[in-house]
Amino acid sequence: MNRSIRNVEISGRRTSFRLEEPFWDAVNDCAKELGLTVNQLITHAVRNYGGSDASMSSSLRVFLISHYRDRFLNRDNARSAA
Repeated sequence: MNRSIRNVEISGRRTSFRLEEPFWDAVNDCAKELGLTVNQLITHAVRNYGGSDASMSSSLRVFLISHYRDRFLNRDNARSAA
């Protein structure tokens, strides 16, 4: 699967990310859902979801998986409570 490179700004510094298109789709959807810009979302992910040895792309992927996993679990919990 091809990866696309996009330029982003994290904490005022420009950098580039290389991710597969489905991840870029998820980044855009998630940012819109949370009322954030793509740059704000990526900054949050890099700051909060990466370990000391994690790449920025890995941090973003972990954030996205966590976000969608939490949404899925919350949906299932709401269904079982009904």
